[in-house]
Amino acid sequence: MKAGVNDRALLLEMLRRLATYDPRKLYDAHGKLIAIKDLDDETRSAIIGFEYVQKFRGKGKSRVAVGYVKRIKLANRARAAALLKKMMGPTGKLSKRPANPLQQPTRAVLRQMQKEMIHCLTGGTT
Repeated sequence: MKAGVNDRALLLEMLRRLATYDPRKLYDAHGKLIAIKDLDDETRSAIIGFEYVQKFRGKGKSRVAVGYVKRIKLANRARAAALLKKMMGPTGKLSKRPANPLQQPTRAVLRQMQKEMIHCLTGGTT
């Protein structure tokens, strides 16, 4: 199998995960955020950034920690779905081989598609 086919399949699988993840899986039955290490692979792959901030009250020696703020930035599912549709082509079916072997994407094309995917999913912030 050619490397281009493997790269395309990997990109398609990444996009499929980003387009179909379930954000409810980030929380347990009590609404508490599950630790990243305990998330399943699909949910964990949807996380594109996070911020963990400790909050304090008071000043100087009377300053005490009062809690934490956890922010998780997730991939944009609509953008991932649109890009996945674009990559799948007019048939709407995933295939291991393109209909025309001359249309096999090169590594440069796949790298460009990957850059476009990252740009699309992060809203152009990276």
